[in-house]
Amino acid sequence: MPVLEAVQTFAGIANENEFYSHHYLAEVFKGDIKSLIDQWLAEEATAISDNTEQTRAPFKRLSSTSNRWFTDIGRINRLKEPAERIKAHASLH
Repeated sequence: MPVLEAVQTFAGIANENEFYSHHYLAEVFKGDIKSLIDQWLAEEATAISDNTEQTRAPFKRLSSTSNRWFTDIGRINRLKEPAERIKAHASLH
């Protein structure tokens, strides 16, 4: 994979003004965070019997919020009254 494509694979990370080199983000960063991700997955595996949201790895918890988010946004967009939309939008956030 070309370095530029590898850099763009990290959701939520923007390399503003190229603060980090493309090489760092494409090659070194993956190694730097690997131990943390492995730790999260190990903790999740040992606590699998709890089956609670808090036992899941943080990146999995964040990923699972998208369904509810888009459902709520769709519901808000169907509201007709501006006051109701503002109140629902504020409640969502």
